[in-house]
Amino acid sequence: MTSSRQLLELRIAELDSEQVGLWRQLAERAAEPNPFAEPDFLIPACEHLAGGPDRLLVVADPDGWRACVSLAPTRVRALTRADEVGVRQFGFLSTPLTSEREPQAAAALLVEALAERADPLLLERLAASGPFYEALEGASRRGAVRVAERQDFERALLTRDGDRWDEHLGKHHLREFRRLGRRLAEQLGDELVCEDRAGDPAALERFLELERSGWKGRGGTAFASDPSHAEFFRRTCERFHAGGRLQLLELGAGGRTAAMKCNLLAGEGSFAFKIAYDEGLSRWSPGIQLEIRNIELFQASAQRWMDSCATPDNAMINRLWPQRRPLCTVLLAGSGLRGRAAGASLRLTRGLRAVKRAAAGATDRRGGGQGAASTSE
Repeated sequence: MTSSRQLLELRIAELDSEQVGLWRQLAERAAEPNPFAEPDFLIPACEHLAGGPDRLLVVADPDGWRACVSLAPTRVRALTRADEVGVRQFGFLSTPLTSEREPQAAAALLVEALAERADPLLLERLAASGPFYEALEGASRRGAVRVAERQDFERALLTRDGDRWDEHLGKHHLREFRRLGRRLAEQLGDELVCEDRAGDPAALERFLELERSGWKGRGGTAFASDPSHAEFFRRTCERFHAGGRLQLLELGAGGRTAAMKCNLLAGEGSFAFKIAYDEGLSRWSPGIQLEIRNIELFQASAQRWMDSCATPDNAMINRLWPQRRPLCTVLLAGSGLRGRAAGASLRLTRGLRAVKRAAAGATDRRGGGQGAASTSE
């Protein structure tokens, strides 16, 4: 680092208003928008989620913050202590924030800082393109950072530059979607209406209850399954709404809610955060009916692209959304003893996983059937 630049490690809970303002300015002018790396997401996570991010690693200069990344304590395969970027359970992108002012230089500074860390660092769901990724790839080729493990994958993306979203679907699927929409309206006794309920506290509570009433509630993964998780959701939505960057879509008729979806806006992008639907209506695919209207609203908006934040194998969203976004999960081995231990830990656990797979066979994963929707569990 040059004398005009500083590397800071800050406790999120101890940030003052000036530091939060600098963080917000960086997020607003980020070369790679990421709502899951912003103060409106990470401050509520720090306050309400056990084991959530507690620190920021910041590259600063006299003009402000050039780059930052959040850190949360974790373990690599339960054997080696490490730090993790973002919020594992609820954060669907771990790309750090880098300034749009000379973004390649800002990204290189952050990668340099990460390379000097003694402990391993886990970045799940990292965008496999853009200034930070390119800086990380370059540093890896030069041997400046050691990549202990990497996994590549992709998930559904929607852009305004491609073909119409429905052109890749067969006429049979389109007719079936329309038929199910008519049947759902008949079941509810009125025409389906999709409205944005952002800013309505009662709508937030309806979302929490709708999610809790379904399979996520039975599995204990709904926000309302844990009071602290529910409060994190409320505070995050309140913050994004205050900045005009929240969508809380509600599809229903006849006084009954069929499905709801929460989207977070950042830069020119929109990110699908969470969805819930009434399982009592699942035979008419309320999740798909809402998703079609969500796509139509996106096409009429100023946003240029929308990230599904879906699991790679989500069959429903993969059918509806034609484009794909490449991502990867990367474990950077630190320069200290724990960094070297991470490599040995991974080699051991990869062998154990192979044995377990051979014994147990393929494991079914929930793919988001007709009633389900686009976001990760």
